[in-house]
Amino acid sequence: MAVDPTASPSPLAPQFDTRSPVSPLSLEPRSPVLEGASQPESELIRQLRADLGMSRISDNQEGDEVTKEPAQIPEKERQDLYQEMRDLRLQLQREKLAVQRQRDQADIAKEQSRAWVESLQEKLRGLREEKKSWVAEAVELRSEVSELKKALDAQGKQLAQESVRAFKLAAQRLEESPKFERVANFERRIDQLMAAQRLWAEDIRKLSDLQEFIDLKENEFQRLSQVLRGRIHEIDLLSTAIRENEGETAVLKAKLAAADRALKSKALSPIALEYAAEVRAQMTAMEVQMKELREENEELSKQNDEQAEMIHELRMQLDSAPSTSTPLSASDSLRQSQSKGTSSVGSRSRRASEDAGTHTPHLSLQLSPAAAVPPVLSTPLLSAVVASAFPNSEDAVAD
Repeated sequence: MAVDPTASPSPLAPQFDTRSPVSPLSLEPRSPVLEGASQPESELIRQLRADLGMSRISDNQEGDEVTKEPAQIPEKERQDLYQEMRDLRLQLQREKLAVQRQRDQADIAKEQSRAWVESLQEKLRGLREEKKSWVAEAVELRSEVSELKKALDAQGKQLAQESVRAFKLAAQRLEESPKFERVANFERRIDQLMAAQRLWAEDIRKLSDLQEFIDLKENEFQRLSQVLRGRIHEIDLLSTAIRENEGETAVLKAKLAAADRALKSKALSPIALEYAAEVRAQMTAMEVQMKELREENEELSKQNDEQAEMIHELRMQLDSAPSTSTPLSASDSLRQSQSKGTSSVGSRSRRASEDAGTHTPHLSLQLSPAAAVPPVLSTPLLSAVVASAFPNSEDAVAD
């Protein structure tokens, strides 16, 4: 077997000294493109050369079995190297573009890093200023804390003094507590006496009101007695007038009967007939007048009965009224009397006086609004006043 004189004794041994001086790889480092490459690019080229050497060694080992002409081997190697060089150039361009992109990214990263550093520096300056302000504030707070401690110490001393004083005052209060109790008892007694004084003043005021009410009722009772006497006198006058009218009526009836008898016995003259007609007219008028007088007498009797009932009710109320009841004021009594007695008694008296005034003379009396008696009185003293003012009132009413 023939041995290739250019083959390397070992596939792992480098082949830097066995290269041909006219080989295209020997001219590759002198290329202006490769000369301007950076250190990573030259390292890549050396790695590619080592790969090519290893592939060439393997090709040489395979070519030992087939005999080739020596002239064809360099041409094929040249074409392979040319093809690989073209591939390497394309790869180099791609690597340059990648490097350019990395440089651009590095510039951007540098700008970002610079901005970040500036922001950190600005933040650091702010933090330093804040720290300075905190330090100044801490100094102020320390001074305030020291002042507060001094104030607390002073207050503690003052509190101790005040506690001692409070203890002394408590002991003094315990010693003088009987005096305070005595003063409190005096104050309570004064309040009780003031309340009793107010009650006495109220009782005196009520008593004065009661006395005024009694005086008013006495005047009303006197007026009522006068009204009753007038009514009794008026009834007497009406009774007398009725008796006189009845006598006149009897006389006229006798004359009329005599005239009738004379008329039956003989014929009367026109003068006698005229006289008889006048007598009949007078009798008719007298009968009408007697009827009116009877009605008036009945009305006055009813009024007298009502007055008697009022006096009886008044006496019953005076006897049954408690002595401690509240008296009615003068205005209340007048208002009650006006609403109760005036509407009934006064109107009837006026109507009776108007009806009887055209026939016979009589005494016309009217009750005033104060003549009525209130339903409730405040003292039994009025019963004695009524009994003394009207000793014969019930007898007169009965008559």
